[in-house]
Amino acid sequence: MDLTKLLESFGREKDKEKVLIFERILNSRDATRKEIIKDLSLRPSTVSNLVSELLKNRMIREMEKRKRDGRGRPEMCLKACPERFWVASFSMISMRMVGTIFDIMGRVITRTSACIDATITSLGMESIINRMLDELSGDIPAESEFLGYGFAVPGLIDKQAKVWKMVSRYPRLRNFSFNHIRGAKGGVIVIERNIDSLLRYCLQQNPSLAAGTTLLLHWGYGIAISLASNGEIMHAPNGLFGEIGLWNVRMTASHPKRTLEATASLRTVLQSIGIAEDEDEPIVARKVRRGEIHRDALEKVHSAITAVIRNLYVTFFPVSILILSPFVDSEEALRLEKNLIAKPPVFANPLPGITALDYDEVGEAVGVANEVYSEALKEYLTASW
Repeated sequence: MDLTKLLESFGREKDKEKVLIFERILNSRDATRKEIIKDLSLRPSTVSNLVSELLKNRMIREMEKRKRDGRGRPEMCLKACPERFWVASFSMISMRMVGTIFDIMGRVITRTSACIDATITSLGMESIINRMLDELSGDIPAESEFLGYGFAVPGLIDKQAKVWKMVSRYPRLRNFSFNHIRGAKGGVIVIERNIDSLLRYCLQQNPSLAAGTTLLLHWGYGIAISLASNGEIMHAPNGLFGEIGLWNVRMTASHPKRTLEATASLRTVLQSIGIAEDEDEPIVARKVRRGEIHRDALEKVHSAITAVIRNLYVTFFPVSILILSPFVDSEEALRLEKNLIAKPPVFANPLPGITALDYDEVGEAVGVANEVYSEALKEYLTASW
């Protein structure tokens, strides 16, 4: 797990040092006190005291003695205790809810999923999540401590109130409160847009993206953007940002104005070619690659994506543009990039690179799980002196 956000939340130097020590142990196969003192340039007494706190709280443990060729007393290796904590992470993948349990090292302990019908109500969603929680919690070691839930969902959310306000793909799901989830009072609850969680995961996997501005466009059942400036995900105080699928557009002069999602979302494209059932976006992506989606439908949506990319570029001037869509593979991303380069705004320099992302069920789940750990671990990583 990435503890950068947690580190930045502390003001006292001793608390920051405790985070750095724990992170050093967490991200290495083993570490000794001497190595930590050297690597982090800390006083021996500081490392000794803070390591003792981590040991007392069972966040780390001392392991077998490290072999040494020379003389002197062998040192004890310090290792993180991955089974100490766990969090439950839920994310929407197309028309499925995926639940994942992560340990403190970001490893998947167990996972389950459930298909979500387009007619789902708030009561039905509550029932599904509670059922998934019951299924997941049965695989958790008895000695592990639960820290909280993370929910990465599409649409409009209220981060503070923990309310999923609405999402176009589920018209009967309105103002769903995550505070009603069974056992929700037993830990931290984090709710955020799934596209923000995915972008956070991308930044963790590729730190170079944190330099400058990176824009992520998702174009599937929903159409939305997430934006990071110098590694920080941007959003309004009420948790809303980037729901460009709600833009009103007119494809031609003879067509009425409709939202972008109603005009060119995945569901609209599928219905236009006679596919009534909702399919997961990765499945549709494979059909597009195999040429099973009508060319006219693809040309329409590619035209819309091209126009939106240009408008987003002249609005935010990102250094990098990432696209997650069944309609955009690496070849199409290159075409979009060349199109932007061929007709650049006169004031554009340099132009961004455009990268197509592969569908990854872990990405969003890791992103929101990291947020839960960042919030819940603060009390455990506060120095007691």
